[in-house]
Amino acid sequence: MDRLEQVKEAADRLERERFAARCRELEQVYAGRDYRAMAVQAFTGLMDMAAEQDKETAWLGIFPLHVGLATGSHEVLLALYGEEFYFDPLPLCRYWRPPVFDLYFEEDMEQIMKELRRHFPRIWRYEEDAVRRLCVEYYHAALWRLCAGLEEEILETESFRRMKRAQHFTAFFGRFRGEGEILWQLENV
Repeated sequence: MDRLEQVKEAADRLERERFAARCRELEQVYAGRDYRAMAVQAFTGLMDMAAEQDKETAWLGIFPLHVGLATGSHEVLLALYGEEFYFDPLPLCRYWRPPVFDLYFEEDMEQIMKELRRHFPRIWRYEEDAVRRLCVEYYHAALWRLCAGLEEEILETESFRRMKRAQHFTAFFGRFRGEGEILWQLENV
């Protein structure tokens, strides 16, 4: 096994241990009304834009951006598409920075890199980047769970009711213009 794989394997083991506690902390934070309301507001702001522009929507995409990992912004792209999906010439987009996720992730990375440096002298930048890309997947899974759990709250908003929707409306989570996983689907809305 080459050194990069050894570093990534050690980082994955460390993050797996840390993330169980972090996940519980995130659940507690987002169980509070304020943070849930902020999360729902990110979606309703986009839906208000669609209602104002009278855009018929069929797809809601939620994309954690990899560039956000490199820049430290940890932004998520929220996008509404018509029935043409990715061929929609004018999708509506909005950036969202989920509170607390970035802070917890950066704290984890600081601790993990500190521990890795004790076992692997001179960790190079490309190795640290590989560790960050690996570990952020845990946070993307938690974000997926949060967005799936917000379904009922989003669907009950006035913004969602005012938005013009196609017969089938689907919310999905994944990579921008790549693979994704369906969070929820509505028929005959």
